[in-house]
Amino acid sequence: FVLGVSATINPIQTSSHILVDLVLMILVTFLVLIFATTHHRKINRIEGSILFATYIAYLIFIIIRN
Repeated sequence: FVLGVSATINPIQTSSHILVDLVLMILVTFLVLIFATTHHRKINRIEGSILFATYIAYLIFIIIRN
């Protein structure tokens, strides 16, 4: 609420990197949703490894980007 009111008074400057991060966050959220709906709502070791590898790749992407 406070951020919305202050952004109305003075617009907040954002980076173009936020769009890339937002798209990646939405894709990973859907990936977790797909993994969580299989195997009786449990994420198995392979799916966890995929999520962990995705996280490491994203961290490397952030380091290289900046």
